[in-house]
Amino acid sequence: MKIKVIAILILLIFTSLNAQSKDEKIESLINTDLIKPNQKNQIKKIVSEIEIESNAKYILALYELKFKEFTGYDHGSSDVNIDFDSYKNTEEEQLLVRKKLFNYLEKLKSIGLISNEQFHFQKERVGRDDYVDILELLPDLVAQVFYDEALAPNKLNSYRKKLIEYNIITEEKNKSLKNYIDSNKVKTPYQFIDFCEKARFFDLAKYSDNPKIYLEEIHKLTAEILPELKFSNFKYEIKSHPESSVDPLLPSHVLISFDCNNKTYESKSFISLEDITKERRYFGKLDSTEYYQIFNQVLKDLKSSYRLHHVYSSYNYTDKFDPQYFGIIALRESQIGMFRDFNSYWNYLRVSYEDFKN
Repeated sequence: MKIKVIAILILLIFTSLNAQSKDEKIESLINTDLIKPNQKNQIKKIVSEIEIESNAKYILALYELKFKEFTGYDHGSSDVNIDFDSYKNTEEEQLLVRKKLFNYLEKLKSIGLISNEQFHFQKERVGRDDYVDILELLPDLVAQVFYDEALAPNKLNSYRKKLIEYNIITEEKNKSLKNYIDSNKVKTPYQFIDFCEKARFFDLAKYSDNPKIYLEEIHKLTAEILPELKFSNFKYEIKSHPESSVDPLLPSHVLISFDCNNKTYESKSFISLEDITKERRYFGKLDSTEYYQIFNQVLKDLKSSYRLHHVYSSYNYTDKFDPQYFGIIALRESQIGMFRDFNSYWNYLRVSYEDFKN
């Protein structure tokens, strides 16, 4: 597994800032021997360049120091990747790694950079030998800490207020969502979808692996978002790529058709039944970025002000298999704005771009 700190690139904004005053957390890093006194100026520089106030930036700074020590290069300014899958620690070496990481986590907890919950979660991972080096642990810890901080009630409630402002949730759902947030029940951004008036959330793990069953079922649930999308006579056909005999890696397609409002509609999207049995099985089960477009054909013909949009989380720590989870939401063009706010370092959900021309 190569280190690709995508979450860090998305979530942390770098700016040029003036030198800051003495940072107590940096002093704590020195006192716990997480950094040496002669590294103080280096870590101050890294931390001062990260605009967001978060414990994650100190852990990221620790990672950058470790990365340079190990590779000789600054992280982010080189193409150096570390392939931890190629590491073959002996049992004795891995035991030493485990002790080192346990000790490291203890120190981070003692100075308040990680919570008790984060400590115990990572301690379990270390105990399972999920990491072979500190350089593998730290990026994952950055992602976890930032994710947990982003799900703080004050930030979630700010997002909830935007949903009501854009009429994406009703007043009744707004009250329910506020209670849900204040009770610390929101663990993933996808939970917002359940409160939206015209939306559905999909977890592909909950459906049969037989396309004869799950394709029609998912299309029917999608059609429930708007009453005018109700269809009949659902049919599907899976076709291999014409040149698949030459190149077996070429994708297959699923052809969908159904009748709606006295008209037959058709669409084509990617499918890979072979991948259903593999580790990232959900990638080939359904092309969530394309399958719903057949419904937008219906909405265009009806001259509707709505379009269906693919909903995804711009960053998700807990949901490891990205293709497994997605949402579909019906939005008017005037409602798109709240999902296009790139001024914020955190935007819980993103929606696809769609054509509103009829």
